[in-house]
Amino acid sequence: ETEYEADELQGMRVSELKKLAEQHGVPTQDCFSKEDIVDKLLLVPAQPQPGTAQGPAAATSERTTARSDAAVREELKGLTIRQLRTKIFEAGLSSKGFVEKQ
Repeated sequence: ETEYEADELQGMRVSELKKLAEQHGVPTQDCFSKEDIVDKLLLVPAQPQPGTAQGPAAATSERTTARSDAAVREELKGLTIRQLRTKIFEAGLSSKGFVEKQ
């Protein structure tokens, strides 16, 4: 579950999206379009409601199972640049300096 809805974000100005991203600690230096910022903000997890349990057990249940390097490479080859940037962001990394997909 994410904090924002796509329609809600699409209706905002780029300056508003950047301010929102800053509030959530979401880097936008590698965003080249409004859609890039929206994609990143759609990954912001929903704030836990008071009284709900969030912790290592919840995080562990959401992780995917380990796969071989070859299987992961094959999956990544089929992704678009935007999808790759999203995966990089989800991993907590920066795509700054990345130039092309091989």
